[in-house]
Amino acid sequence: KQGNKWLLHCGDAYYHHSQVTNEPQAPGGSMFFQRFIATAPKERVRNLGRLQQLTARHGHEVELFSAHDPVELNRYR
Repeated sequence: KQGNKWLLHCGDAYYHHSQVTNEPQAPGGSMFFQRFIATAPKERVRNLGRLQQLTARHGHEVELFSAHDPVELNRYR
């Protein structure tokens, strides 16, 4: 917990911060790379959907982050 929010590390569920918003706009190269290296693509997509729901419902209580996203990584340096 940090301040008033919980921090949730999302592992390899996404590579670009917009993917957990209502309007995902990840760069095409990032999307290709995720699909190319995925060992369990259906599960990754399912988990991404769950993370999107979590953000929509509880974004004021939890902050999601992935070390693969340089914007989010810089936020916690």
